[in-house]
Amino acid sequence: MLRTIDASPVGAALAAYLADVPGGFIGTLSELLDRLERYRPLGEAWPRSAKGLGDALRRLAPALRLIGFECKALPKTGGVIRWHIFSTSELCEPRPASPASLGPGVTTTPKPAGLSAAAGHAGHSRHGVGSQAMEKGVSVPYGADAADEGEVF
Repeated sequence: MLRTIDASPVGAALAAYLADVPGGFIGTLSELLDRLERYRPLGEAWPRSAKGLGDALRRLAPALRLIGFECKALPKTGGVIRWHIFSTSELCEPRPASPASLGPGVTTTPKPAGLSAAAGHAGHSRHGVGSQAMEKGVSVPYGADAADEGEVF
């Protein structure tokens, strides 16, 4: 998948941009097209419009996820679609220290009953929410696990 990014002029430019701007990008595709211009490889096919850039981003999204970046279109507001491209490593919460490393006499609060690694993915597509519900005899309507926060590609 890394070859997918390197083989695409948009992918190569976006990877360079994201390396320089660790906070990622929130804005319109026209704004992103302007920002990527300085990272544009010479002599390569380049999108001529924001729509062309959006098409390229949708194709690159799976490869970007593999290297730790999420690319999603936010809900339309005022006739404008804004995009959010960000590092998924920024979303990771720090892991608590083990009780042994906290020192003598210091304890941690136990997790509430019923929480598991799978529970952290509840509400996210393709993480078994429906299959867990089926095991308990609960039906989950199609699409009930999809978040209404915009499109993720």
